[in-house]
Amino acid sequence: MLHPRVVTDTVHGDVIRKELTKNLGDYTEAVIEELDLAMQHAWGTDSTWKEVSVYDTMAEVITKLSNRVLVGKPLCRNEVFLKNSGQFARGVVIVAAILSMIPKPIKPILAPLITWYDRRFFLGCAEFTLPIISERLSIPPSKVDGVVEHDYIQWSIQHATDNNKPHERTADIICKRLAVISFAAIQSSAVSITNALFDLASSPASCIFQREMHDEAVDVLNSEFGSWTKSALAKMTKIDSALRESMRLGGFVNRGVSKKVMLPDGVTLPDGTHVPQGVRIGVSAYSIHHDEDVYPGAQTFDAFRFADSGPRLTVDNEKLLGKERKCIPLVRPSESFMAFSYGKHACPGRFFAAQQLKLTLAYIILNYEIQPIAKRPENQWFVGSIGPPMSEKVRVRRRPGTAS
Repeated sequence: MLHPRVVTDTVHGDVIRKELTKNLGDYTEAVIEELDLAMQHAWGTDSTWKEVSVYDTMAEVITKLSNRVLVGKPLCRNEVFLKNSGQFARGVVIVAAILSMIPKPIKPILAPLITWYDRRFFLGCAEFTLPIISERLSIPPSKVDGVVEHDYIQWSIQHATDNNKPHERTADIICKRLAVISFAAIQSSAVSITNALFDLASSPASCIFQREMHDEAVDVLNSEFGSWTKSALAKMTKIDSALRESMRLGGFVNRGVSKKVMLPDGVTLPDGTHVPQGVRIGVSAYSIHHDEDVYPGAQTFDAFRFADSGPRLTVDNEKLLGKERKCIPLVRPSESFMAFSYGKHACPGRFFAAQQLKLTLAYIILNYEIQPIAKRPENQWFVGSIGPPMSEKVRVRRRPGTAS
């Protein structure tokens, strides 16, 4: 991951929790502005049907949205930077999968050769970010307000200053942490929105799902006087549910929870199995997510499974059904939903990811129609990960009267 401290010292997790998640509401309008530009470029404004490559266009859109928040303008619109950022995010998964299959004794020898492919994209990003970071580091803390954008770069600098970590207050480490955060934000969200669009398009109830989500989004925005507020997103429960259901059905990572045994004497599981120190154990999220005892009709995409308190909802250990909840939100992990892992180490960036995904799907549903398809293209397993259809297309058209 570019630098050992990126793995061992999870500063970026603290920055996400304390700054990004806390300030998400402040970025909604900026993300919508970027989303409008990105979608018009990716899918066009023509009201006639056209074919689009789902993964390629969604990766392009998510790359732009993520970088609007992480590095701000004008860099988030620099095509050379965006290309390198997107390619780096895609390459990390491929490189990591290859490295996982190489025997440990020869990994130090082969790793530099294998990672070179992706490192060149990182260097392409660094060419733009290093000068910006260096310039920011030269600004006295007392003069920051009103001078620079409040983005991931500035949060990292401030975090290092506040916590007296001079080794974190360097252009090199901030640049590398930024690249890793970008990868996490771009790749997982691009995969998730791609899966959601194929799930919607291939469902026998595709037209019904699209119509109901469209009506919901229109009603919510009208109630919020057209503003994309935090409150507006929270009210879009059908869109939220469709994303959660898609992530249940086709989550990116098979293992929902992965832990390393640290106790010198190991750990003995309830069934008597002894796991020695140093061994990694995990929980198969895929198996739980597709268990008919947990999710009735588990193999079927039921877009509104989590949007009401009807019989389609599963009974989590949290007893959510008994609380008459209107919706089980996308960001809530549980023992039966591990798309964002589970427990105290659940993905700290899930609130950012959920915001991007909900805004993107809501925008698409409001402004485009997706032509139903007869059969969903298969997802592909790649070591321990599950990739979406990478090259398949769907037909879309802009809704009349929505082009700005």
